[in-house]
Amino acid sequence: NLSSGTVATARLGSGTASSANYLRGDGTWAAAGAGTGEQFVKLETAAGAAANNGSNTIAGYESGLAISDGSDNTFYGQRTGKAINTGDFCTAVGSEALKTATTGQNNTAIGSVAMQNTTTGQHNTAVGRYSLTSNTTASFNASLGFSSLYGNTTGAQNTGLGAYALNTNTTGSNNTGIGYKALYASTTASSNTAVGYEALTANTTGKESVALGYKALTALTTNDGCAALGFEAGLKTTGGKNTLLGSEACKELTSGTNNVAVGWKTGDGITTGSNHVAIGSLALGS
Repeated sequence: NLSSGTVATARLGSGTASSANYLRGDGTWAAAGAGTGEQFVKLETAAGAAANNGSNTIAGYESGLAISDGSDNTFYGQRTGKAINTGDFCTAVGSEALKTATTGQNNTAIGSVAMQNTTTGQHNTAVGRYSLTSNTTASFNASLGFSSLYGNTTGAQNTGLGAYALNTNTTGSNNTGIGYKALYASTTASSNTAVGYEALTANTTGKESVALGYKALTALTTNDGCAALGFEAGLKTTGGKNTLLGSEACKELTSGTNNVAVGWKTGDGITTGSNHVAIGSLALGS
C-alpha cells in the first residue's frame, strides 16, 4: 500500500524479515553478523555467558574459550587465556599469551607467547615476546624484555629485566637479573643479584653472589658467595668467596678464592692466588 507509505516486507525480498535480519542487495533477508575473518570484543560473565555487564573482556580466536567461573580477566589476541576456567584478574595481550593457564590468579602476560605454558602459577608478570614462556606452576616472577626468564618452569620470586635476562633459569629462585643477558645461563641457581650488561652471565648453579657493573663476574659459573662492584670487576674469575670493589678490580683473577680487593684495578696482578687483601688503586697490580 504505497499510498499509506508502507510496503509489505514479503514484497521487498525473499526470506523472513525480523529485527535480527537485514535486506541484502540480492533481495534476500539474512541474519546480521560477523563476516568471514571478523572478530569482535565480547563481554562475558564469570560463568562464560555473554552479557553487557560481564567482567571479562575477550577478543580473538579461541581467547578465553574455557571460562566457567573466572572474572575480571582481559584477553586480546588469538588463543590468549584459552584454557583459563576459574582464574581471576588475569591479563593477556598477544598471540597465545597465557594460553594454557587454568586456575592461576593475577597473572599479566603481554607479548607473543608470553607465559604460554603457565598452568597454575599466579602473581606473575611477563612483558615481551617469549617472556616467561616455559613457566608452568611458578609464582611471583617478573620478567620484562625479549626472552627474559624464557626457560623458567618452577623457579619462583625471580626478576629478569632486559633481553635474555635469566634466559635459561629453570628451577632457581630469588634471583634478580637486570640488564642484557644478566644471569643468562642460570639454571638452578638461587639468591643471586646481577645488574649490568652480561653481569654474572655464565653463572649456572652458583648461589648468593652479587655483581653490579658491566661484565662484572661474567665468567663465574658454579661457585658461590662472590661480590663484585664495578666495570669488569672479577671479569675472568671462576673462584668463590671473592669480594671485589672497584673498576677492573681483580680483572685477571681466574680460579683464586677468598680474595678482597678494593680500588681501581686493585689486585690486577693476581691470577690464581687466594686469601689476598688489596686496598687502594693498583694495589697488588701487574
